[in-house]
Amino acid sequence: MGAHTYQELEAWQLADDLRREVIAFLDRPPARDDFRFCNNLRDAAGSVCRNIAEGFARRRPRQFASFMVIALGSLAETSDQLLEARHRGFLSAAEHTRLERLSERVRHVSENLLRYLERAARSERL
Repeated sequence: MGAHTYQELEAWQLADDLRREVIAFLDRPPARDDFRFCNNLRDAAGSVCRNIAEGFARRRPRQFASFMVIALGSLAETSDQLLEARHRGFLSAAEHTRLERLSERVRHVSENLLRYLERAARSERL
């Protein structure tokens, strides 16, 4: 049985976990004092969730797949900004590793969902 809401998707759930973790670390100094950095990272992490939700609402595998590609791009941006946060001393090595592992889980599950959607889109054409 498929998901009835986007919140039921494992990809969205993990992306939401990442978003919440990012927001929590951005609320701590010294990161919270760099408003531009915080806004950029918060937006990138949130974009992963928003694109999964919007794609799900389109109700067509091909359209959903397009939004998943965008979500994966936002995830890559989030990962890069987490690396920048580590370089700037906003995250410890252990915190960065933990967030990167979560990011990798989001990527893995999202790529699996994308592959499923691409197969469904191909069979929809037949």
